[in-house]
Amino acid sequence: MSLYCLFIARKSSKRIKNKNFIKIKNRPIIYYPIKTAQKSNLFKDIYLSTDSLTIKKYIEKIGVKAPFLRKKKFSGDNVQIPEVIRNFFSETKKLNFKKNDIFVFIYSTNIFLKSDDLKKAISKFINQKLDYLVGVQKYSANPSRSFTLKKGFLKPTSISFYLKK
Repeated sequence: MSLYCLFIARKSSKRIKNKNFIKIKNRPIIYYPIKTAQKSNLFKDIYLSTDSLTIKKYIEKIGVKAPFLRKKKFSGDNVQIPEVIRNFFSETKKLNFKKNDIFVFIYSTNIFLKSDDLKKAISKFINQKLDYLVGVQKYSANPSRSFTLKKGFLKPTSISFYLKK
């Protein structure tokens, strides 16, 4: 059994243009969860599935493998994460992953990820012999109060929330 990590990142984003390369402390957002995964020393290899040559070149420089560029049909706004993950395994058959290998999927924009959280989750996954494990947390604010970035301006996600008396 080997542990692997998988990130997905596409070049276009509906709400925030080039979100994977927005800088925080002079580093792109995508850098932080990848570095956390690398520093955890948990993974045999770390992979990324992307449709962007720019993202592919960047992550390969920091030690992440991107064995292919994802096809357009797996990169649209309506493509779900399970489809992208299935596509990753389809495209990487030649890498001969084993049936008992474990893959940890991490969002490429998860800048608050901690190695200890990864270690606890993987320990729980293995010790309890789970099929899958999903990390969640309470959302402290009403999601209706959120905003999206459109054409350089913040717009309320739910205008009706702000129009209430």
